[in-house]
Amino acid sequence: MGIMFQKITKEVMFTGMESNQSIVHISIADMVADKLREGIKNGTFKSNQKLIETELCKLMEVSRTPIRTAFNVLVEEGLLERVQGYGVVVANKDAEAGCYYEILEVLERVALERAIDNISDAELTELKNIQNELEEKWNGRKEFVIMESPEGDGFSALDMQFHSIIEKASKNPLIKEYIGILCERGGITGFMKNITESSISEHRIIIRAIEEKDAVLADLIMKRHFE
Repeated sequence: MGIMFQKITKEVMFTGMESNQSIVHISIADMVADKLREGIKNGTFKSNQKLIETELCKLMEVSRTPIRTAFNVLVEEGLLERVQGYGVVVANKDAEAGCYYEILEVLERVALERAIDNISDAELTELKNIQNELEEKWNGRKEFVIMESPEGDGFSALDMQFHSIIEKASKNPLIKEYIGILCERGGITGFMKNITESSISEHRIIIRAIEEKDAVLADLIMKRHFE
């Protein structure tokens, strides 16, 4: 499995010192589920990898019951899948990421629509400054940059900053909150899989649509940006 688990023991968490306050017992199954989540998130368990109960029992030094309970929880969360006649496997992250991006696109389009009417001069200036940084970083490249590569880290951070300002400018805190939750759960660190000259220029068109208060252009370019 490529991962070392400490022996899992039952823990007790106190919610307070008063006698009338409750004590919450953290089950072994909960701790197993946490370990599996961590392994899926950090890539220890790969997409479509089969998880074998007996191996996990030895690694975590627990019985099959909490393993099976944890499996049920993670299947409900969409992190694991049951394949008939085969067993439990890690969900395909590419397919899962597509689901996250589908929702993110909708939220980003709504955020941009609202930002057109609510963005401040300071926020607009921030967008332009970030765009200038992106263009300087690109510096006439002719090939694309893979977002997940080491070289893509700088582009990814700037891309996230750009969209974060639009989310804040929407003046709807729920949009920003839900986008943050989706990005964290989906492990999304940028809204573009690859950086190209075209994708960077789309940011400039977004800025223009905001300045001209052109909601139609804004929606079209944001949709294309995610495509």
